[in-house]
Amino acid sequence: MNRLLFSIVVFAFVFTGCSKDYYLNSDFKKISANHQILAIVPVEMVLTGQMPEDMDDSDIEALEEAESKAFQKSLYNQIHWSPSKSKHLKVDFQSVEKTNEILDEHEISIRRSWKMTAEELAELLEVDAVVKVQVEKQRYMSDIASMGISIGKRIIDILTRYRSVVVGNELSKTSDINSNCSIVNGKDGSILWSMKATSSTDWQRPSFEVIDRLNRQLAKDMPYRAE
Repeated sequence: MNRLLFSIVVFAFVFTGCSKDYYLNSDFKKISANHQILAIVPVEMVLTGQMPEDMDDSDIEALEEAESKAFQKSLYNQIHWSPSKSKHLKVDFQSVEKTNEILDEHEISIRRSWKMTAEELAELLEVDAVVKVQVEKQRYMSDIASMGISIGKRIIDILTRYRSVVVGNELSKTSDINSNCSIVNGKDGSILWSMKATSSTDWQRPSFEVIDRLNRQLAKDMPYRAE
C-alpha cells in the first residue's frame, strides 16, 4: 500500500476523533473459539508533515522503525496491565521479544513484516491470529530517547532541537497521531476486530505518554476477555 493510499485509509478511520467505537466480526465467538495465542506484529509507522530539515530519508526510516518497536511493546504492556473491566484474558499473547526474534531468525525486517499477510505471519509465528496496527504521525517533532528505544545519536540530536513550535503566544502541537488496530484471523485473513484511536502531542504531553494512552484505549476494548 503506497503512502498516499495508506493516508486516505487512516483518515477514513479517524475522522470522528477519539471515538471508542470499534468493529467486531459477527462470527467472532465462533471463529475465535479455539484461539489460544496471538502475536502483536511490528507496527506499521508512517511519519508525515514538516520534518526537521537535516533529517534525510534514512533518518526518517530509522525513526519509523524505532517508533514501530515502541508502539508494539507499549500495546503488549497495556493489554496485560489494563485495569479496565477487571477481566482476565482468555488467550495468551506471544511476547514481543519472541515475535521479533522469530522474524529476525527468518531474516524478515520490520519493514518487510508490514507487507506480509496475516496468514503468512500467523503461520511463521505459530499463532492463531495477529494484531496489526497502522499509525500515522503528522508533523512529528519530539524525541523518543526517554522511551529507551535505541536509535542513532544523530537522530536524537536532530529531534531534541525540534520541540513544540511557538506561534504568537500559543504553543503548537508537536504531532498528531492516528492509529488503527486490527485483530486478523490467521487461517483466512478475516478481520475479527478493529478500532481507531487518535491523539496529539505537545511539550506537556510527550510522545511516549501519548503512545501509552492510545494503546490503553485499544487494550480496553480488545476482545478475548472473560465475560
